[in-house]
Amino acid sequence: MKQHDPLGNTLATNPHRRFGDIPLVLRVAFILGIPVLGVVLFLWVGVSRQNINAIQPGVTFSQIHASSLNLNWRETLTAILDDLGVRQFRIPVYWSVVEPMRGSYDWSSIDFQMDEIARRDGKVLLAIGLKLPRWPECWMPEWVKKLSTEDEHAARMAYLTATVERYKHHAALEAWQVENEASFPFGVCPSPSRAFHQKEIAHVQALDTSHEVVTTDAGELSTWIPTGLLVNRLGISVYRIVRLPWGSVWS
Repeated sequence: MKQHDPLGNTLATNPHRRFGDIPLVLRVAFILGIPVLGVVLFLWVGVSRQNINAIQPGVTFSQIHASSLNLNWRETLTAILDDLGVRQFRIPVYWSVVEPMRGSYDWSSIDFQMDEIARRDGKVLLAIGLKLPRWPECWMPEWVKKLSTEDEHAARMAYLTATVERYKHHAALEAWQVENEASFPFGVCPSPSRAFHQKEIAHVQALDTSHEVVTTDAGELSTWIPTGLLVNRLGISVYRIVRLPWGSVWS
């Protein structure tokens, strides 16, 4: 329809629709779609092109979890190696296990696991830090619980240093994992600190320049990107059913 001014003259019209003429819903969808498309492209570009046939099955072996099932954890590890033929492992170095008293380390359990795996030409992702797999998620020694946050951080750095220095030349070591879902508020843990997690990662990278440093992030309740930018590789968890913080279930 032609438009006219008050005197009846025909007004020229722009045949092209202006952005402001587009319905609000479409404008919002367009604006929000740009960052979403960026995330999709980022993730798509980061998809591994590794041959699926080259992927080897692996396990996270927790001596504490095995013991909680009334299993002899040493015999269980040996059976996984010899009966199942597994050669790829993630081994948590629980802080509460290896440093039960400040400055006094007991490496016997980790030595056993690393040595047995190395004898069979296996490889280990050695997980270190406060937050590691299995409940209660954070494995803080009793003596650490009395410290201030600043002192706990210093003690944690000392434990990281001792662990890296002991195992960085071990034949079984393939890479380090620094913390497990450190930014995800779950478990009996202090409040997450992304800044300190970044310091931990940088510290391990400085101590051992020969091995990659990886970490993990929540698969469903995180964007992955800020954490992934800190490390060589990022692992994510995948759960079919997720209970959201406000109580509803996502599946």
